[in-house]
Amino acid sequence: MKERKRGFAENFRRARQGENNLQNGAKKRMFAGMAGVFFFFLCLIFPLGPQFVFSAARREGACAACAACAACAVVPPPQSAFGGTGEEVLLSRFTTRFDGSNAPRSHNIRLAGKLIDGCRLAAGEEFSFNRRVGKRTAARGFKDAAVIFEGEFTTGTGGGVCQVSTTLYNAALLAGMRIGEVHPHSLQVGYVPPSLDAMVSAASDLRFFNPSRAPAVIRMHADGNSITAEIYGRATGYEYRTESAVLRVLPPPPAEEVEGEEDCVLRRGKNGLKSESYLVRYRRGRRVGSVRLRRDTYAWVREKLQKKREECPLLPQEESGGESGRGAAGEKGNSCGKVVQND
Repeated sequence: MKERKRGFAENFRRARQGENNLQNGAKKRMFAGMAGVFFFFLCLIFPLGPQFVFSAARREGACAACAACAACAVVPPPQSAFGGTGEEVLLSRFTTRFDGSNAPRSHNIRLAGKLIDGCRLAAGEEFSFNRRVGKRTAARGFKDAAVIFEGEFTTGTGGGVCQVSTTLYNAALLAGMRIGEVHPHSLQVGYVPPSLDAMVSAASDLRFFNPSRAPAVIRMHADGNSITAEIYGRATGYEYRTESAVLRVLPPPPAEEVEGEEDCVLRRGKNGLKSESYLVRYRRGRRVGSVRLRRDTYAWVREKLQKKREECPLLPQEESGGESGRGAAGEKGNSCGKVVQND
């Protein structure tokens, strides 16, 4: 009898153990399923796309030959700029050209670009050109060069810096940065299309901020006759392009003429413009939308000519001491009708 009870107890214990094993297996399968669902949604929020795979391969040296490959749109930034993470890609690059023979202006462009180079923007951080570059003064190394002041070309300290801000402005647009402040020149400039320039001064700034949840880095470098701005950050899957359109040409009035020692052109005339610009967004090569950036008016420049002053010959004087050739007040006249006092 005792043995029968012991057998029943053993069978009951084994049945309970089997039931527990089944329950534990079900729990493990349920946990694995929940983990898979969680990982799926995590991948949707933080995609591990081709950029991550490409960066990892580059860190391991598997894609060393791709550095100059035209098929790879990813250009790795210097590791020192990002602390060696290697996940940032080239978002945009924009270049403008200048006259390298104009030494003072070229110096100002290179100096301003050097002050910006290496600037790091955290997620959501704002960039200010005036705050980063600082005041353009002789004490800080800037030289006198051509500037636009009240619709006229004149000389001022820091001339040429606006080309640096314009180059950076276009790179920021192409990188998907959000523009906070930008101003057009009063006159059209020649190094970018209309409505894509960015004038800076003591009272006017260029500001934009990084909308990504990852940091971005600005690189700027100048060679003999060009300056380039590059922005690195995390890829968004979108590409950006800019478009410019001239709405109306504003011709100047007839040339102004002044007298001088010789015939020459003191100021070249230039048409004014009404223009606007657009930012176009693409995804996988397809245009998905556009937005108008701004609409501007650039003033015309009236041509100024100098004409040689004509000499006014005097009438030959009378040999006699009579009153002929004298006016009522004892003055002599000439063929130009001007009056010369006879003392």
